[in-house]
Amino acid sequence: METIKVLVIDDSAFMRKLISDFLNEHPQIEVIGTARNGEEGLEKIHALKPNVVTLDIEMPVLNGLETLERIMKQYPLPVIMLSSQTKAGTEITIRCLQKGAFDFIEKPSGSISLDLYKVKEQLIEKVMHAYQAQQKVKFQHHKITPKNQIENRMERKRSPNEKVIVAIGTSTGGPKALHQVIPF
Repeated sequence: METIKVLVIDDSAFMRKLISDFLNEHPQIEVIGTARNGEEGLEKIHALKPNVVTLDIEMPVLNGLETLERIMKQYPLPVIMLSSQTKAGTEITIRCLQKGAFDFIEKPSGSISLDLYKVKEQLIEKVMHAYQAQQKVKFQHHKITPKNQIENRMERKRSPNEKVIVAIGTSTGGPKALHQVIPF
């Protein structure tokens, strides 16, 4: 497996160092850069082309939600949000998931978590999953079915006993997203 390149965006130099050290301990992960705010993060995404981004929510210049929206428009990458354990932080985290964040991790003790080591394994696991999901999407884009094969499948007659099932799975923030797809 190739190395997973990660960009860490957080306004705290301590948090950038701690997150980078945790991720760099894994043999398949390499932190290729850090940024202290969303604006700098967008520049580094363009220059460094990471596979995965970790993104703090509360930052000056360009906050995490605004940065996430721009990442999804300009460089659709898997983004793992880091948030404080506050009610406002939870609401923003849910909005981030709705805007396209891959997942989130709550900082155990607020914006500068001296005990972030408690979620170290979770952070590494989520980075690995985010990368794997990105690779699956890339692979599926390369498996393009010719238009005539799609038309043949659509025109195929179904037997009277044959059923078509559509399944939709949701996670955090899913009920609201599902309501947009299928209004109740």
